Amino acid sequence: MSSLSTLALQATISVLCSLLLIAVLRQPLTRTLTRLCPDADAAAFWWAYASVMLVGAPLALVLLVNLFAPGATAVDQLRGALLTSLCGLLWGMHLLGRRISAFVPMSPAPSADCVRMSPTGEAA
Repeated sequence: MSSLSTLALQATISVLCSLLLIAVLRQPLTRTLTRLCPDADAAAFWWAYASVMLVGAPLALVLLVNLFAPGATAVDQLRGALLTSLCGLLWGMHLLGRRISAFVPMSPAPSADCVRMSPTGEAA
């Protein structure tokens, strides 16, 4: 396989993995952003931003890692592309989750004076 076709296949793998994740996240992330953002335009912007980052970051990592493995076999380069895409997506999801979780209200922890109940229904 030529270097150019290997590079094109690696980029395609990265983009397809990203698009699959974006398809899975579309509805839940859109609902979350709609709830957190002040208006629909802001939610649409952040959805577009997240989508671009979830495609761009793994693709950039795949292309960068490819620079450090010029003598690898085609199978090893494809394996590297899959692994790098996965790492890029997980990293992107982690950053996205941390950012969104900062705006999601957390339920208060139970207070110390709450009465604990045993399985039989008696106060413990």
